[in-house]
Amino acid sequence: MYGEGISREGELIDLASDCGVLDKSGAWDYLGSSKGFCFKSHILGIMKSIFKIFIFCLSFFVLGCSKKSNSTNQDISIICTTFPLYDWVKNIVGENNSVKLDLLVDSGVDVHSYNPTPKDIVDVSKCDLFIYSGGVSENWVKDILNQTGNKSLKVVNLVEFLEEKGRVLCVPDGKEVSGTDYCEVDLEVHDDHEENHHEDKNHNHNHSHNHNHDEHSDDEHIWLSLKNAILICNYLCQELCLLDSENADLYRRKVNELNANAQDEINLGWIISDAFPKSKIVPKGKNCANKRVHMFLRWMVRQNSPVDLGLWKWFNSCDLIIPLDTHVLQESIKLGLISEKATGSLKTAKLITQQLKEIWKDDPCKGDFALFGLGIS
Repeated sequence: MYGEGISREGELIDLASDCGVLDKSGAWDYLGSSKGFCFKSHILGIMKSIFKIFIFCLSFFVLGCSKKSNSTNQDISIICTTFPLYDWVKNIVGENNSVKLDLLVDSGVDVHSYNPTPKDIVDVSKCDLFIYSGGVSENWVKDILNQTGNKSLKVVNLVEFLEEKGRVLCVPDGKEVSGTDYCEVDLEVHDDHEENHHEDKNHNHNHSHNHNHDEHSDDEHIWLSLKNAILICNYLCQELCLLDSENADLYRRKVNELNANAQDEINLGWIISDAFPKSKIVPKGKNCANKRVHMFLRWMVRQNSPVDLGLWKWFNSCDLIIPLDTHVLQESIKLGLISEKATGSLKTAKLITQQLKEIWKDDPCKGDFALFGLGIS
C-alpha cells in the first residue's frame, strides 16, 4: 500500500486464496462454494491452512535434524581459497558425491586485494575443512578465521606445511617475474648458504653467481612447483582420509594416480626432437642421449656464461641435462661418476647430471665444460 507499507490483511487474504480456503471471483473472495460470507468459517479455514503450513515446515525441520545427526550420510563441506587448491582437491575427491567442494575466490579475481563478504564468513564457519595457500597475499584469511567461532573447523595453511617439510618457493628480489622464473630452494641448504655467505666479512658483493637466484624472497605461489604439488596432494589426501574414513580408499587411489602422472616428466628434448620428424640431424627415440638437442638447450638457457646465449629465461637451468657424447662418457667413467658398463643413453646422461647437481645444484651443466675439456691437450 503506497505510503503505508505492506497490507497484513491483504497478505492474509492472498495466503488463504493460494491455499484454496477462499475462492476468487473477480474482485470478490468467497469461502467455499457458497457465495455468502461467514466470518467464523472464514477464520477457521484460515487457521486450518496456517496449521497445515506449520506441520509442513515442522516436517522439514525434523527431517533436516535427523539427517544432520546421521554422520555417515552427512555431506562434507570443503572450501578452498584459490582455483589451484580447488583443482587439487577436486582431483583427489573424484566421483565422491558426499563431498561439497566450493571455491571462495573466483577465477580472475585478484586474491591480493580480495575482501571477504559476510556470506564468506558464514560459509567458512559452517564448512569442515578450509584450505588456503598462506602468505601475505591471503592476510585477509585471518579476519575470516577470527570471526568463524567454529572450534571444530580444520584449517590447512599450505605455506606452513611446505616450510615444515623444508620446501620453499622463492623469487629474485626486486624483479618482476613470470611463473616460470620462480625457483625451488631447500630451506636447510639455503640457510647454510646464507650463514656461510655472511661469515666471510671480506666477501665481495660485486661478483656474479652462477645460479639463477642470487637474492630471493619466499613466495606463496606454491602451485608453480610440481614437487610441491606432489607433497601437497599427498598431505590433502591424509586430511581427507581423517575427515572421511569411509572413502579413504578412494582418496588414496586418486592421489596415487596423480603421483603416477607426475612421474611421467615432460622432457623438452623429446618435444624438440618430435618437432623435426624428417630431420636426420636431430636424433630420435626417448632412450637416446640426444646430445645435439641438449647442447642447444644449454646454449639457449644458461645465464651469465661467456659461451651460452641465455635467451630462454623461461626455462630453469637446474632442469638441463648434460650433453652426452663418447668423450664425456669416457671421462665420467674415469672420474667414477658412472659405472664402466654405462652406455651413451639418456639414462646415463641423467645419471651424470644428477652427480653434477651434488656440486652445482642450480646449474649442473656448468660441469659440462670440465668434462669435455678433460683429456684434451
